[in-house]
Amino acid sequence: MIRMTSRGFHAGKNFLTRLLAARFLSHPPRMSSSVRWAKIAKRAKDTEDVRDVIAVQGDEVLDWDYIHHWCKAHGTRELLDSIRASIPPID
Repeated sequence: MIRMTSRGFHAGKNFLTRLLAARFLSHPPRMSSSVRWAKIAKRAKDTEDVRDVIAVQGDEVLDWDYIHHWCKAHGTRELLDSIRASIPPID
């Protein structure tokens, strides 16, 4: 059973959907685009998707140099940093 606080991952009917989204969005161009969509559309779902991907994939898997480059270019670096900071440590 997987659980994360603050509306993150949890076991249930949405678990598989979120896991598949995490796999799809973990590709760096998709990740930076998702942060951009979160800023433009101001939809909580986009922010949650980015947050869940980062929480599941972890810092070791994601290409942060690429993601930071494009988020800076899109003007979304501050949003990305706030999303990353909102993720509680998972034990």
